[in-house]
Amino acid sequence: EADVAIATAQRDEARRDVATLRGELERAVRARIALEDEASLYRRENDELVVRLVDDKQRLVTEMNSMNEIIDTLRRELALVSRWAVVDLEEKSPTLRRGSKTCET
Repeated sequence: EADVAIATAQRDEARRDVATLRGELERAVRARIALEDEASLYRRENDELVVRLVDDKQRLVTEMNSMNEIIDTLRRELALVSRWAVVDLEEKSPTLRRGSKTCET
């Protein structure tokens, strides 16, 4: 009868151990699932951020190209206006004409 009591106690202890291990396993599985969900969220946010940054960079490149075109156009127009101003001055003032003794160029 003592052997039966010992065996019963051992069996009960083993059942408690199994229940404890099952509980720990379930908590570990839930923790892993929660971490996987969190990692998925971070990956999705990261992907969205990368897309936004690439879009912003493309927009900035387009704006810079447009500004460079405007600058080039303004430089050409300024050079043309400067040439017209010189021609206009030369026409209005004989002393500023090229080859004049008063204005050597």
